[in-house]
This record gives sequence, structure tokens and C-alpha cells, in this order.
Amino acid sequence: MSNIHDFVITKAGKLKKYKGGDKNVIVPDGVVEITAVAFSDISGGPEVILLPDTIKKISFNAFLGCRNLVCINIPDG
Repeated sequence: MSNIHDFVITKAGKLKKYKGGDKNVIVPDGVVEITAVAFSDISGGPEVILLPDTIKKISFNAFLGCRNLVCINIPDG
């Protein structure tokens, strides 16, 4: 399971970088945006990414290089 220290999140709630190596990633509540290439540079990347209901924007190429990604939830709204 992902650890809060695996994420670089701005005070405005933008996820700038995921630094962990978990197969299943739960993005913390309060994150409102995933910036471009936030999940890049990870060897294969996660298989599952669960987004919080607070997410409002996913930038272009946010998951660039996530070859192993098979499931991502997109909350309503």
C-alpha cells in the first residue's frame, strides 16, 4: 500500500510526483490535480491507481510510461 511519503504534493493539492514502487497506489484524499508526468520514471509503474473524490484535473501525460497500469478509477465529477 502506498505511503504518504511516496508522494510529492503541493499545498494547493497538486500531485507533482509519485516516488513509490507499489503495485496498488491509493492517491491521498485532498489531491485535486495530478500534474503531467507525475507517475513517469517508475520502472513499469503501478498496476492499479485509486483516485480520491477530491480529484478535479488529470494533466496530459500524467501516467506516461506506466506500462503495467491495468486499472484506474475515475471518480464522478
